[in-house]
Amino acid sequence: MPTPFVMEDFKNERNLNIRYKFSGEEMHVLSHLVDDHHDIHLFFRIEKQSCKIIEVKGQMNLQPFPDCSGALQILEKLKGLQINVGVKKSYKKQFQKKEGCTHITEIFMATIDFIFARLYGTEIVADEAEKDRRRRLGAELLCKNDSCHIFNQKNLKEFDETGRYKGKGYNY
Repeated sequence: MPTPFVMEDFKNERNLNIRYKFSGEEMHVLSHLVDDHHDIHLFFRIEKQSCKIIEVKGQMNLQPFPDCSGALQILEKLKGLQINVGVKKSYKKQFQKKEGCTHITEIFMATIDFIFARLYGTEIVADEAEKDRRRRLGAELLCKNDSCHIFNQKNLKEFDETGRYKGKGYNY
């Protein structure tokens, strides 16, 4: 569907792209933020079973100030961090203001959401009962936190025992 806006009227654009692949017992994630002043790549290697970050690397191909690339040093501190509920809050507490970078934080937050959905989702599980359990657990967690228009406390009753949404007009 075409947008009702004329795109030429907009001056700046920011894109954040996140890609992943599973490699044995690991998940590899590449996040890329690009805009008029930034071109930042972050690479994450995560252990699937423990959901821990094994390795993080970063590269800035474009930054507004020469010293910005120094913010990549914080990535080393992310090794061993477990991706679970509360990880974003812990990150914000550890890398506040002058110790961090707003753009690395932006990438990290989006990437954690992405990783969380994949690792705690159903993609890596073969057993159907476990898939249903994880889907239900994820739906309950998202609803409990009033995550969005669909995943909120009011709609929790719209998810069946397998975690599938059964709300009006939705069928899959």
